[in-house]
Formats: sequence, C-alpha cells, structure tokens
Amino acid sequence: MNLTKHIRPALAACALLSLAGGLTVGCSDNVEPGLYPDSESHISLSVAAPGLENGLLAVGSAQSSTPFAVTSTTRWTVEITDCEGAWCQIVYGDTPADDTGHIGDGTFTLDTSPNRGGDVRSCDVTVYAIESDGTHIPGRSVSFRVEQDRQSIRVDYAGDVISAYGTVAGTQPLVTVTANQAWSVNVSHPWVSVIPGEGMTGDGFTPAPGSETETAVSFRLSIEANPGTSVRTAEVTLSSPSSAFTPIRLNVTQEGSTEIFFVTTPPDVESLPAAGTVVEFTVYSPREAWTVSAITAGDWVSLDRTSGEPSAEPVVIRATVASNPDTSSRQGGLRFSRGGDRGESFVSFSQDGREGGGTPEPPSADNSPRVSEAWIISGWTASWAQLRAYYLSPVIPITGCGAYVYPVGDRDNTMEFSGQLGDGGQIIVDLTGLQPETEYEAYGYVDYMVNGSRVMTTGGATRFTTPARNGEPTPPEPPVVPVA
Repeated sequence: MNLTKHIRPALAACALLSLAGGLTVGCSDNVEPGLYPDSESHISLSVAAPGLENGLLAVGSAQSSTPFAVTSTTRWTVEITDCEGAWCQIVYGDTPADDTGHIGDGTFTLDTSPNRGGDVRSCDVTVYAIESDGTHIPGRSVSFRVEQDRQSIRVDYAGDVISAYGTVAGTQPLVTVTANQAWSVNVSHPWVSVIPGEGMTGDGFTPAPGSETETAVSFRLSIEANPGTSVRTAEVTLSSPSSAFTPIRLNVTQEGSTEIFFVTTPPDVESLPAAGTVVEFTVYSPREAWTVSAITAGDWVSLDRTSGEPSAEPVVIRATVASNPDTSSRQGGLRFSRGGDRGESFVSFSQDGREGGGTPEPPSADNSPRVSEAWIISGWTASWAQLRAYYLSPVIPITGCGAYVYPVGDRDNTMEFSGQLGDGGQIIVDLTGLQPETEYEAYGYVDYMVNGSRVMTTGGATRFTTPARNGEPTPPEPPVVPVA
C-alpha cells in the first residue's frame, strides 16, 4: 500500500523521546480522516515499563515477567526480532484488538524464560503503529533491546566422578563454586558430608545484598570409610533459589572395601579399668572364616567365642578382662587367623594397674619378652612401608625395638631399621629405601639387657611386595639464581 497519499510529508518530523521508564514517539500533524480513529488529529505512541531506560530493558537470569503500558492514538502491534530461540515472548493484555492489531491504549507483558546458559543473551522488541490492514507506518515505532543476564554458577572439581577406595576414611575432594547468586549444597547419603569453606554459612553461600560480583568459594566433601565389599554411590546436589539455575549434581562413587577382614575396637580399649571389665570387639569378615585367641602373659582374658564363619553382618566378640592385681598396667592382644594375603591380624588393649603398694612379680618364663608376628599396614609405596608388631611382655623394660627386612631369597642384603614402642605395646617401624616391584620379608624385634648384655627377641615374619611406582613424580624445584 502506498502510504504517501495518506500521510503528509511533515509526519516524517515525528520525534522519539526516551524517558525514565518509557519511550514515546509522536507528531501533531493531521492525518487523513478515516485512516486513524476519527477522534484523533495526530499520531502518538508511547511505551512504559519498570526498568526500561535509554532503550534497554535488563532482566536477570531467572524467569521474569515485565508489564508494559502502551499509550497510542492508533492501532499497534509488537514484534520480537534478532532473538536466538523463543526465550522472550509477548503476552497481550485485554486491549481491544482485531485481526490486524490492538486499538488504542493497552498493555502487554514481556515474559522471559530462565537463562540456563553461561552467556548474556538479547533480543530486540519493537512496538509498531500500524494501519487498519496491519501495514507498519514508517517512522511510527518504539524499539528497545532486552538483555538477560547469564546464569552465573560454575562448579569445578576433579573429574566427573569423585572416588574413594577401600575402608580408609578421610578422603576429602575439593569442590570450588564461582557464582554471583546464592547457592546451597546437600548430599543424598550420610557417609558423605560437607565441610564448609570460608564464606559459607552452613551448607551454602549468599552474596551481599546488591552484589553482582562473582565470588569463588571452596568446600570439601568428607567421605567415610566403606565397610562393605560392594560399590556404593551418593549424589551431591548444588542448587539455588533462582529459577534460572539448573541444579548441578556430582556423582560420588566409592569402591567396596579392599579389606576382606577388619576389627573395630571401643574407644577406651587403651585404658581398661584395673577392676576388670567386658570389652566388645566387632569383626567384619564377609568372605573368610576366622579364629581368634587372646595373647596375654597369663590367663586374664577370656573370650565368649573363638571362631566365625563368613558373614555379611558384623560379629561381636566379648572379651572378659579379669582384675589386675599389680600396680603396673599390663598389655594384651587378640590374634585373628584367617585366609587371604596377610594371614593374621592383631588388636591390642591395655589394662590399668591397681592403686596401692606392692611390687610387680619378677619376670617368669610365662612373661619373658616376646614379639608377635609382624604385619604391614595398608598403603605402602614403591619405596616405603610401615611395619607393626606387638611387644607382649611390658614388665620387662626394653632398650630398643626395630625391624629386619630383606628381599625374599637374599638375606645377604638384610636391612635393619630402628623403631619406637607405641600405645598398647605396638612396635612401629618405618621401612625406607625399598625397591619397586620387589617382594620383601620383614620381622620385628626388641632389645633388652640381661646381666649387662644386650639380648634380642624377634617375632614371626611377614611378606609384602612393593608396587611399580609411587605415583606421578614431583617436579623439581626451580634453581636459585644468585644475586649479583
């Protein structure tokens, strides 16, 4: 349609004004009667909305609805252009309308869906004055740009799956969250817990009011030991009050125990009362039958059971400890024999001495110095391991303890390591300088004096094989450049 015959040339001088909260376009020139409402003698069009300033409407990353008021002396319609996707939609109000557009003053709402991406997105919105047949009137429109903020929560962690292995507790993977909005974290199973980092309140983070600055906050996930042999999984979910935020889920997968046998002890087992007591030890052995015996100087510990069959459920052993007639404390232990690589395990305990006078009985054949069979604690490397054994006769003072280690079949290269006597009479020895992929035999010893001469007592040996390597090598320190 040729509009020049309907619109006087002076209409091209209509002005576009930008006001706080709105935009307007208008002119006072007459238009041909019948083309526009008869009661109007000029064309004017204005659009107002909260937050619309200088031709820009900025919205947050969450879902939003912005109401617009349109003041118009003619028909009008709204169009969205230069928009990727359908995230920005126009919803008209109850403004009178026909097939070509809306008539006179009215309203519409601009709805935005949540921005779940990492980039700001935008689109152009134009309100057009139109003729009765829907044709745009040149120069009679109001345009503005809509910009929607990006979702700003990023999570960094080591890999897609966080793993911990065996029965060893203390695994604490680090998770870092960088965000400009509030967030919280929760876990699906009690064996995973959150250790809050600096800046967190409880299990979440909330930025200061009005803050748009991204803040990086780190927290750790504390993973308990897995006592079972099956793999177990948990889900860690990072969520936000913002509807724009898609919850992020971290999968925690923990392998079943590499141990096929272990024993738990009560916390006070290192200081049992002199008057005697009953102590409960819990045995977990899902794959092997086992036997247990008391290791003491004398028969002051009795057990309510001495064996067990493989069981997925823990088994409780009750050890009855007799009263201690001596003023000095005494140590004992339990020896567990079963199949598997190590063959035997040991658990120690200590009983306090009674109060009052008296002197310990002199050493006898029953409490002469003895050392238990040795074992290697789990987690040894290509060059290091730690040996443990029990000194079973604490009434005899010792002058030292340690271990002898040699490659299997090569006693000529025996190495001696000194150790220390720990709680419960444990002999603890660090074995260093080992060779990778080598099978070793090791046993513990104690030294004590008899008539001014050093006497040594050794225990049974254990075998272990070092792995091929410790892990990735540590990069060398940069050289120090002398200052001239």
